[in-house]
Amino acid sequence: MVEVGTLEKDGAGYTVRIVVTLSAAPEAVWAALTDPAQLERWLAAATFDARPDGAVNLVWPGESEMHGVIAEIDPPRRLRYSWFERDYTSQLSFDVAGVVADQSQLTLTHRDASEEDAPGFGAGWHSHLESLAAMLSGEGTSKASRDARYEELRPTYDDLLAAT
Repeated sequence: MVEVGTLEKDGAGYTVRIVVTLSAAPEAVWAALTDPAQLERWLAAATFDARPDGAVNLVWPGESEMHGVIAEIDPPRRLRYSWFERDYTSQLSFDVAGVVADQSQLTLTHRDASEEDAPGFGAGWHSHLESLAAMLSGEGTSKASRDARYEELRPTYDDLLAAT
């Protein structure tokens, strides 16, 4: 289970941070963060050009689409890219650290989110990271389960925003 993240006011925007321990080596976590076939299983349909200034495109059919550019890539430790959706840009980073054999800690940080979008990013990332953990453990995952989990988690992240 993924622990509830944090939501903090950071300058003009908000930062969502979620830390999760995954049952996979850092290289397997890295592949799940950068391989389009794996991204589609836990996050969204993706194109991913894994190089500095490479393009990232995530599509949730019938819902939304995100475009970004890789700002930093240091396999299998750090990935950072811009997140452009609708009318503003935020920043997303993934930091991967080995814990013990075949176990990693992943820290997701989504910076510069708007006040309106921060709780949704929190609940959304939380549900997606649960799917990532399931996928890396060999379990199934589905959009329906992620959507249901998002609905369960959204009030928790709304409360975190209210407390900032």
